[in-house]
Amino acid sequence: MRPRLLFILCILIATNGFTQSGTADSASLARRDSLRMAKMLESAVYPLIKGAKMAGVIPVNDPEELPDTKQVYKLLMNFTQPATSPSKSKELNGALAEVARIINLHIAAGIPKSKLDVVVIAHGPALFSLLDEEH
Repeated sequence: MRPRLLFILCILIATNGFTQSGTADSASLARRDSLRMAKMLESAVYPLIKGAKMAGVIPVNDPEELPDTKQVYKLLMNFTQPATSPSKSKELNGALAEVARIINLHIAAGIPKSKLDVVVIAHGPALFSLLDEEH
């Protein structure tokens, strides 16, 4: 009988802790994270592509490793993320913003634009982010 009571008591304590403090904790964590993200975006730079807020890169002071600026960098990216909804298809797809961010990272690292060979393969539902109704 005692092990059952102990087990039930443990479950009650655990579920009470999750329902009361878990919600408040996740809300405060979300608030903290959004403040951190806003602060980071304030310091973001856009060395080449400026069309998306999330395409910015954060400068790093005194990096330990630097890329070879004489090498040609071949970037192959797969773009499959669909637009979130037809009404939002006019907004930039988040995956395209990520492509822009990766290119901006290379430019910010000192790699000349002429040394970047970028290929983005778009297929599936991602095509709706690139085409209009007519096409």
